[in-house]
Amino acid sequence: MRNPSLIEEGFKPIRSEVETPYGKIDLIGEDSKGNIVIIEFKRSTAQLQAVSQLKRYVDYYKSMGKSVRGILVAPSITSSARKLLMEYGLEFRKLKPKLSTSLTDLL
Repeated sequence: MRNPSLIEEGFKPIRSEVETPYGKIDLIGEDSKGNIVIIEFKRSTAQLQAVSQLKRYVDYYKSMGKSVRGILVAPSITSSARKLLMEYGLEFRKLKPKLSTSLTDLL
């Protein structure tokens, strides 16, 4: 939320932890073209389950007639998950979580 350009230039976060019938979306935002962007974050290697989860969220918003992109954000991704992501037309961003060394960062 504090540094949306880590996702991509022009990305604007709108809401986090958005409830759907399929679970909570980590982050919803808008890209520079006005498309809805649904982001699923993983702290470790993204696997097939993460791709399926993101696909359900994207399909849910598309069913409402919205123009939607889905981005999976994780430090790495398995080859099978990357293949499925590409088949679904979803995107991947490599991003490692920041390790906090300060107690004030944790508060």
